[in-house]
Amino acid sequence: MMHMNTPLPSQEKLFSEQKPIRVTVPVTPEVQAAFQRLAAASGMSTGKAMGEWLEDTLEGVLTMADMLEKARRAPKQAVSEMHAYALGLADMTSDLMDNLRRRSGGGKTGAATGTAGGGTVAAPVAPAPLPPRTVIRGGKSPRTPKKPGKH
Repeated sequence: MMHMNTPLPSQEKLFSEQKPIRVTVPVTPEVQAAFQRLAAASGMSTGKAMGEWLEDTLEGVLTMADMLEKARRAPKQAVSEMHAYALGLADMTSDLMDNLRRRSGGGKTGAATGTAGGGTVAAPVAPAPLPPRTVIRGGKSPRTPKKPGKH
């Protein structure tokens, strides 16, 4: 039974100024201590710090919920999509690490690079970046005939 002041799900966007809902969430002592530190450093209550943290990660939670719902409906497709997602993250991380290496390598002196006499050496020219990896989502691989004896 819904209370008369509770908006319907379709009306939630109309009531963006609603008061936050209070919930009880069991956490480990380490989690509580971490959020207490964050709250003290931010000048807010522990509950508000937790609430803001969760609000900031809402997009990730919704993405994960979508993936898990898809996994229940179509497990093989969901695994394929998660694999593609992981490969994309790995590529982004590799690119970031390469950029950081290039930036940190540009400020070295001759002694740090190992040149005789302390002279400076021109930084090597970075290779052209590779094109982004193509990720096909939602497509199905062609069926390969099964080997005899494996059904």
